Amino acid sequence: MFKPNYSTCIECKQQRMIVVKKGYCKRCNELKKGKTKPKIKFKKKTGELNMFKELSEEKQSSVCQCCKTLIPSLSPINFSHVLSKGAYPCYRLDKRNIFIVCDNCHHEWTVGDRNQSKFALKREIAQTLKEEYYKAKSGE
Repeated sequence: MFKPNYSTCIECKQQRMIVVKKGYCKRCNELKKGKTKPKIKFKKKTGELNMFKELSEEKQSSVCQCCKTLIPSLSPINFSHVLSKGAYPCYRLDKRNIFIVCDNCHHEWTVGDRNQSKFALKREIAQTLKEEYYKAKSGE
């Protein structure tokens, strides 16, 4: 029995959950079978995309802030929130809360071990923002 894993889809060349032995992600596998058509999802506008565009223009070189590898072209997956948007919604559009990271570092930060040495700066910023958040919250 095939166990799904996180890898590069051989069809769309994106880092996604691979669901079949052939190496396709769920979306590409369904498209290959002709079961579904690509759906256009309209998302609620939060202002994040505009902020990501501003940040990418400010930072001319696209280098991962964790492992220092070159990122060939920036996309929204390369912008990682240090503190989660759900737990700290006030920092959703705060530029201090955004890190530019490669796909691998973003995945490792989200589901992996955050105690790696390459995440030291990100942990430090998280601690500073949390202290600021709780100080402001207790002052209310």
